[in-house]
Amino acid sequence: MDSADFHYHTGHGSDQIGLVSEICLYNWASYSSTGDVQASEVNKKWDQNNEWVMIASCEVLHDVNEWAKALKYGHGILGFSSTVPTSTALLDRFFEETINNDDEIVDAWLFATIETFDSSVTAVAIADTDDQFVYDHLNGQGTMEPNESPDDSLYAYNSWGC
Repeated sequence: MDSADFHYHTGHGSDQIGLVSEICLYNWASYSSTGDVQASEVNKKWDQNNEWVMIASCEVLHDVNEWAKALKYGHGILGFSSTVPTSTALLDRFFEETINNDDEIVDAWLFATIETFDSSVTAVAIADTDDQFVYDHLNGQGTMEPNESPDDSLYAYNSWGC
């Protein structure tokens, strides 16, 4: 993943009774550390060429503060803090906004989620810096802000009911 400019993950996510939010892999076992990816496991590890991660899974970004810690030099994370139905329209709309309309990544995520889901779904966008949150585009579609330097614990984020 660290070598990709944009990483897309879809599958199950969980926020087990508010204890820890996690990406559930194929061999996930509830209430165990089997087959999951928790924020603590990727703390400061997204640090090479990866710029943006989209996690289309339920509840993974429930704890924004913990997931933001993954961004050493990565720019941002898009996802959900609520349950979310599966949708192919989400990706179509997101890429239409980012590629055809040259929209910024967070704006495209906002538009795509609002146009795809209803208000019961809560979408989240996290970026390592304010400028990345506002100005980053997909590579080749506009500006890409520099990596944060020096790395600190600050981040920008927003969440909204779709």
